Amino acid sequence: MKLIEIRSPDFDLAKTLDSGQVFHWQKSSRGFIGTIGNIPAYVEQNGNVLKVRCGATPQPARQRRALPGIVTNYFALDHPLVEICATFPDDPIMTAAGDFCRGLRIIRQPKWECLATFIFSSMKQVAHIRQISAALRERFGEQRAIDDHVVYTFPSPQRIAHATEKELRQCKLGYRAK
Repeated sequence: MKLIEIRSPDFDLAKTLDSGQVFHWQKSSRGFIGTIGNIPAYVEQNGNVLKVRCGATPQPARQRRALPGIVTNYFALDHPLVEICATFPDDPIMTAAGDFCRGLRIIRQPKWECLATFIFSSMKQVAHIRQISAALRERFGEQRAIDDHVVYTFPSPQRIAHATEKELRQCKLGYRAK
């Protein structure tokens, strides 16, 4: 599938994906491979344009048509950052913070995935959170393909609820497995 182009003003893909909001995106070629909900995706940035391709899904035609809106929503590209930042106080600390975080957007992660990763992230470093997320996805998520990569969706609450404590502990959840 060819890359779909989406305008992405005031956005830094690498900074956003490496900000500790999500833990499953992997660097690949000139972009990143991961999932947006249940959709496997490859995303790269070229200036103010995101180039996106989705992989195999149960409803490929429908999801291909919806992909620009799904990506825009996920990366919050519909937020007018310049206008929002213009409302911030004009002081040195806010200016420094704005300069440091320029291009960073708050990802609209699926609610269950966000809640679950928040719960198992307490008292953990980002590298360990990534390991837990990967283990849960591989063990309980659904396998998807994009290009020559295999990715896994985040498991549903029902799938996690049916897992045994032993299975969850094998994903390095520790006391959170209860």
